[in-house]
Amino acid sequence: ENLVDLAARFLRGMSSPATMLLPVDLPFLPFGRHLRLAEALEARMLALIESRRREGLEGRRDAFSLLLAANEQVEGEAPLSEAEIVANAALLFLAGYETTANGLISALMLLAQHPQVQVDLRAELDARLHGAAPSLDDLADLPLLSAVVDEALRMLPASFIIFLRRSSAAIELGPHQIPAGATFVLSPLVTHHMPEVWPEPRRFSPQRWLARKPTPFEFIPFGGGTRRCIGAAFSEQEMRLALAQIIQRFALALHPGQRIDYVARGITMGVASPIRTRLLSPGETPRTPADIDGQIRNWVDW
Repeated sequence: ENLVDLAARFLRGMSSPATMLLPVDLPFLPFGRHLRLAEALEARMLALIESRRREGLEGRRDAFSLLLAANEQVEGEAPLSEAEIVANAALLFLAGYETTANGLISALMLLAQHPQVQVDLRAELDARLHGAAPSLDDLADLPLLSAVVDEALRMLPASFIIFLRRSSAAIELGPHQIPAGATFVLSPLVTHHMPEVWPEPRRFSPQRWLARKPTPFEFIPFGGGTRRCIGAAFSEQEMRLALAQIIQRFALALHPGQRIDYVARGITMGVASPIRTRLLSPGETPRTPADIDGQIRNWVDW
């Protein structure tokens, strides 16, 4: 079994109710099997660390090699242990790849179904980048690009629930009395579609982000507070960089008549099957959205 498949099984098990409800380390229980899977994944990552060091890190530009190289160049403090490297790599690759991919897919699908936004975004990118890849400085001067990413994450957040939050004291929440020690399950998907917070929540409107800045708990695709996802900024930067490269080179159009459904996989939410998309030259951006059916119509109007 390759590392990617092993990681995917680990992620599914981590958010499985069967794993969480009976956390007893016995080999015939889901929790025990999940622990053995975690040990196998750790062993594979430790073997990868040893392999990279043996082959040499110089000249390698992949994220894992850069992490190892940066750790070896630490001055004035102790470098990370191998266990700490594995933990950081797991956070970077396991917690980040599926959610970022789901967010990028949603952004591309929404752009394909909103041709004028696609045209406006391409104009912003062309004026600043002239076909080049964006730098971090460029990203700060591309407000519509950031707005498209934020609006996609609002409408179709990659994680539809945030679970296992606990009240540290008794509180009053609206008409509800919450005792200390109560466990909460929050939903970015529900919060982001509350009309009292987001007017016309089913309408894809990146322009709303150019006129207002939400409060910290109105927009929670990565959670909020001190336990907000540590990789939030990294994920958003990945999405901006990828969108900038794609939209400069291609116009996007969905094949009409297909069905688009979103399904839950653990705590994440993504498309049930590939979205059939046409890649056109930038000057061929369609004028109207494709006729699309499916569960997506519960969350998005076009």
